[in-house]
Amino acid sequence: MLRADNKAVKPLARTMSFFLLLAIIMVQALKADNKSAQNNLKDITIIEKKEKNSLGLTVIPIIYYTPETKMAFGAGSLFTYRFGLFFKNSRPSTLYFGAIYTQMKQYSFQLKPEIYLKNNTLFLTGNFLMERFPTNFWGLGPETTDSQKESFTPQTYFMEVGYQHKIIPGRHLYFGLKYHLERTLIKEKELGKLLDRNLVIGSNGGLLSGPGIIINYDSRDNIFFPADGLYLQLFGFWNDRTFGSDFNYLSFKADLRQYISVGQDQVLAWQAVFDTCVGDVPFYKMPKVGGDSLLR
Repeated sequence: MLRADNKAVKPLARTMSFFLLLAIIMVQALKADNKSAQNNLKDITIIEKKEKNSLGLTVIPIIYYTPETKMAFGAGSLFTYRFGLFFKNSRPSTLYFGAIYTQMKQYSFQLKPEIYLKNNTLFLTGNFLMERFPTNFWGLGPETTDSQKESFTPQTYFMEVGYQHKIIPGRHLYFGLKYHLERTLIKEKELGKLLDRNLVIGSNGGLLSGPGIIINYDSRDNIFFPADGLYLQLFGFWNDRTFGSDFNYLSFKADLRQYISVGQDQVLAWQAVFDTCVGDVPFYKMPKVGGDSLLR
């Protein structure tokens, strides 16, 4: 029994050690932030250097071809707006909308608002997604081969809402809560493969539901094109049958980025990401390499 308990504790112990290290980094960042504030007590808000307008709209058409989707068409749009009388001292609130439809009747629709209120002291977020897109699964573990590749098509309905509040006025540290709800249906599988034989958790999809906690430190001088500053986000989610979830597991993620100006027109940036899950995790929610905010 003791050995089994030790094995169960090790992933959580490693997770907490990593978050402790990031907490130390955050404390150091806050000390530097405090020193900067003492040098100029009148300036307690981030002034966006390159974002001077209160209203903006960008629309980009999308067209591409892949063997799985055939021709795909769509568009992505980003609406930006600053709230308040002194909007130049406020970070821009954004509303992203994207839509894609393919010849194979696959689709993806996403709405993602991010709203700053009360001179950046409140930060409201949302993410609403509906999509049906084919993807691939290679099995579990570090020793999978290309021969194990199998295609499947998930149909996903996702909703996430969040509320963050600045902990200390004049600083860049936020604390908040999130809640997410996600229904996944596996619509197509390859006959005789792992998913078709129900050999992995989540082979038939399921419902995810649960709350989360988020800590966010963001001293970037510009949220779209940062040239200086530190970004650190820590959050954890708890999926449990208490909230109607079909799976019981905890997920933790940390995203650390730093931007350093080099000369007048160049920026040096680096990023470190930590992502882990503990419990009965469906295969399609396990940590992945690659994505819209993570390099391969």
